Amino acid sequence: MMMYANSASNYVSPLALTRPPFESRVLQVVIFNRQPSLHKMGMMGHRVKLMKGSTFRLNLCCANPYNADFDGDEMNLHVPQSPAAAADVATLMMVSRQVISPQANKPVMGIVQDSLLAAHLFSKNDVFIDRSMVCHLLAGLKYTKKVLPIPSILHPQELWSGKQLLSLIIPDDMSLGMEYETSDIQEHTKCFVRHGNIQTGVLNKSFLGSSAGGFVDVLFREYGSSIVIRWMSEIQRLVNAWIMIRGFSVSIKDCVLSERGEERVKERVSTAMRYAEELLKEPIEKGSPEHSVLESTIVRILSKTLMQTGGIVDEELDPYNAIRSMVNAGSKGNPINLSQICGCVGQQSVEGHRVFPEKGGRTLTCFEKVDNSLAGQGFVQNSYALGLHPHEYFFHAMGGREGLVDTAVKTATTGYIQRRQIKSMEDHKVCYDGTVRNAEEYIIDFSYGGDGMDAARVERVKINILKESIDSICERMTQWEAEQAIFSRDLILRTKLNVLVTDLDTRILLPFNPYRMQLKHTKGKSATFDEIEDIVKMNVQEKKSAIYRATLLDFFCSSKLYDAKLSIEEVYEIFQGIKVKWTRCRINYGEMVGSIAAQSIGEPCTQMTLNTFHFAGVISKNVTLGIPRLKELLDQAKTIKTPSNTIRFIPEVSKDREFAAFLADTLPLTRLSDIVVSCDFVYDPDDDCPGTSNGDQFMVDMNALIGIPRSEDDSNYVIRLILNQALMKTRRITPPIVRTLLRNRLHGKCHVISSETNDVDWVVRIRLEKMKEMMYKFDGTGSTREKEGLLCHRVISVLLDTVAITGHKDIQAAFVRDIDLHGEKHFIVDTQGCSLIDLSAVPCIDWYNTVSNDLNEIHAILGLEAAVAILYNELTVTISFDGTYVDPRHIMMIVNTMCRGGYIMPLSRHGINRMDTGPLLRCSFEETPDILCDAACFGEVDNGKGVSQNIMTGKLAGIGTGYMNLMIDPSMMHPRAIQLETRKTKKILKSTIRVRIVVPTPVEMFEIKSEEQSNKSNNMELPYDAEDTSETLHSNHIFATSICEAPYQEEERTIVKPKEVSSKNVYRPSSPSLDD
Repeated sequence: MMMYANSASNYVSPLALTRPPFESRVLQVVIFNRQPSLHKMGMMGHRVKLMKGSTFRLNLCCANPYNADFDGDEMNLHVPQSPAAAADVATLMMVSRQVISPQANKPVMGIVQDSLLAAHLFSKNDVFIDRSMVCHLLAGLKYTKKVLPIPSILHPQELWSGKQLLSLIIPDDMSLGMEYETSDIQEHTKCFVRHGNIQTGVLNKSFLGSSAGGFVDVLFREYGSSIVIRWMSEIQRLVNAWIMIRGFSVSIKDCVLSERGEERVKERVSTAMRYAEELLKEPIEKGSPEHSVLESTIVRILSKTLMQTGGIVDEELDPYNAIRSMVNAGSKGNPINLSQICGCVGQQSVEGHRVFPEKGGRTLTCFEKVDNSLAGQGFVQNSYALGLHPHEYFFHAMGGREGLVDTAVKTATTGYIQRRQIKSMEDHKVCYDGTVRNAEEYIIDFSYGGDGMDAARVERVKINILKESIDSICERMTQWEAEQAIFSRDLILRTKLNVLVTDLDTRILLPFNPYRMQLKHTKGKSATFDEIEDIVKMNVQEKKSAIYRATLLDFFCSSKLYDAKLSIEEVYEIFQGIKVKWTRCRINYGEMVGSIAAQSIGEPCTQMTLNTFHFAGVISKNVTLGIPRLKELLDQAKTIKTPSNTIRFIPEVSKDREFAAFLADTLPLTRLSDIVVSCDFVYDPDDDCPGTSNGDQFMVDMNALIGIPRSEDDSNYVIRLILNQALMKTRRITPPIVRTLLRNRLHGKCHVISSETNDVDWVVRIRLEKMKEMMYKFDGTGSTREKEGLLCHRVISVLLDTVAITGHKDIQAAFVRDIDLHGEKHFIVDTQGCSLIDLSAVPCIDWYNTVSNDLNEIHAILGLEAAVAILYNELTVTISFDGTYVDPRHIMMIVNTMCRGGYIMPLSRHGINRMDTGPLLRCSFEETPDILCDAACFGEVDNGKGVSQNIMTGKLAGIGTGYMNLMIDPSMMHPRAIQLETRKTKKILKSTIRVRIVVPTPVEMFEIKSEEQSNKSNNMELPYDAEDTSETLHSNHIFATSICEAPYQEEERTIVKPKEVSSKNVYRPSSPSLDD
């Protein structure tokens, strides 16, 4: 339980005494929940209102955090059973407190569905309302500006625009500008709000939804939780009342294109199909790299066609089309859905690729064998409005069924992943010294997230100084400011740019947005440049944070403030506001950051695909992503599906593509079977070369001229190998190299001759020697023609699989790609397969910047710190491959948990159940009987401080609000307000409050001579009996705990028993706002 006591709340006004009791008000709240609870917003506090009917009802804006819809979902209602629990719900869990998600630093709720569509239509430029309608709409609002603005049209009739009415519920001093995409040519592409008035643009999902920088985000951060909830309620009342009068309906007419639109769609689809089918006519072997490139090209063509079809549909539909309005508003659907309804359904995919023929060589029985047409491999040419052919319907059903199966299978997988993460980090909390520790007091992180900020109170802000040149910085700043800015920028870049990150992200997490801070002179005399410079220097030197200094100097340097002609008071107000926000964003002590991190990683996992392989559209490596890769990382898999090295070169050759291509060609393992096109057994006892080309006879004649003799015991058969010239030239292999390797492999027991490099055909001829001796060893009998042929067959079978021509045995392929480093193009090589230790011996490779995605290899070669960096980067790439953003502090929390013991601990039963924690925590996960039996046999001890331990024993866990206690300063309390009611006080203190006895510092000290004198002077009796405690309380001790950041010296701790107190007057502190 968290309780607050300060000077403001201790004053009892006459109005407060007339309010209903605090307990009766907080008990009106309940906890609403829908399973599965994937994040903490899955359980939120609501106020209860009894209504007719037998179902739960809630606002649509609250449905998104629950992931709930209204098609029969079942939800749970939990009623707090004590005043302490009700106070927790009312203070911490109300909907207004959960607007911003700590997962992605952005809102989790916004205007949706009908209200969003109505707001979009209401804000259009052609919407005007007369006075009677305006009065009718505003009559239903509770918190609106009471003065009507001047009508947009005065004559012949007074008319107000929809933007004017929407502006009435916006704070007067709010300004905001946002860009968004829209297909309406007549509409503006930007929406601007200046001084509480919507000046231009049309509202849509990017402006009113749960997007970062949107209306909900800005209102919450700049005006607080109560204002944003009030605004969300008001805008729904306004636009819903208007749309009920205007009306909105969808008919079949909205799904039909004009004749001109249908012709344009057919022409575009036919052109793309002809081009794709021309590519399919090229004979390419399935499974080869070229085939994957061809498939990627075809999928890209068909996807682009679908997007272009959507553009044609958007152009041809009427501007007032109902479906188009919903798509543009963002309330339902997207442009792809619009294209499929009216234009073309497009290519259906199964397991991430087009529908390929199965057994029998056909996709469906209505197609012929080896039918490579687009229609035979899942392309649906028709639209939903026109109807699908039977085979198109079957292909569409195949894609739909895969989605259902994938969802059913991955639900269990992702649920188990999240359970493992939560169990391993459930007791991680932020302590009073700023560190993150577990129940055993082991340090997990020295500073939460590296900055100690709450993820729900920061936002991503782009600062240009990270990419700005030094000359530009020096030009707009003073010398001292430029030095500080450049030094701070270098510190930031050192953490943001490393061997694993090549693209600089100029966005950083800040507790304030400098773009929303207006530099406008409104009062007082303008300050001089020297005065502003002194203020800037003083504020910059106050904090050592590089991000703080770089941000202040980038946006509020002396020259910029001076050009704005601000007064000294206004400059002070700017920096004071920044410092206040910087202080308020600190993470609360006791916060369950481990559970928040596990939920922030686990919730996006539900959106991942079960099996994901990435093809870049060119010949490139396969990369395992999605849930399989996440499981590999969390399980610390010994063998991963797609191991890979990223090779970088020293500066002298890093810009040379030819050198990178040479290494990529020679590095992969090439066996004899890879370069042999065909293998023939030719009966040629006299070297007549029957049935072969003239090149073979030339080889035989040249061999005879060299003088290599033949014996009578040589084989009558010749093994003739035809080599792949294209592949050998790519891998820098010549026939003489193959000839030498074969001679060495056969240890001189054969005659091997080959073509030369300049010959037309590349051929290798092998004739075995000493056949009688070999045949005797083979089966103990003499040599016959049939047995010689069988022996030659066995020999070449062994040679094809065992003779390595070139490359490394662990690398299967290598690919060249370019990256941009500091504005210059550099080339690197990606490999399929890992061999980091062997690559260090290759010349011209930059060993310090060459990495592997195999954690075990990195840990074994480079150590734990390198493995931490690789694990963090791989988790980030895996989670963000589909555009999902997760605050880096959550990913780092998982990394620190896995690596805190000096080794990589898998988040599985093999790692969690072998942690150095108590047996009760370990047995609550898996292998319960074994762990409890071992604990009993070996006498293990559990300190009982963790979450699972306290749940088992029915106690309040010392985490979250259970980590906090009450600090009371009687000298600040009103004499009438310090008397406690006997029963209620005893009940609350017994169930929730844990007392910490501390010696106050001078900041918070007040003197109490003795307990008896203190009781008399304050006319109150302390609710604790000192005689029942295990230790004697000294006279200078106070019963206090810290709920603020004031320092104190801890001297001793004790748990004291509540004592009944008699009092007539009861002090009930003012209740927190319940407008949530």
